[in-house]
Amino acid sequence: MMEDLTTEETAKFLSLSRSHVNSLVDANALPAIRTSGGHRRVPKAALVEYKQNMKARQAMGLDAMAEASSAMGLYDGELDGIPSRHKRKV
Repeated sequence: MMEDLTTEETAKFLSLSRSHVNSLVDANALPAIRTSGGHRRVPKAALVEYKQNMKARQAMGLDAMAEASSAMGLYDGELDGIPSRHKRKV
């Protein structure tokens, strides 16, 4: 049997609030099952996959933001001598 986590455990794992986890579940962005008592449980495998996808989306967003800043000429000269960030392979 796969391990299922409570919404509180899920929130701690993702560093989110429990209410945000519930919002993700309600929006079907994070799969969950309901217990006979009506409590939500998130399968651990789905949680690990969600966290990996979340990190990949964050990295892509950061890269896009850095490229846009560079294209606008922001930080020209301010970053001379600082090593550049290598793009991640997703």
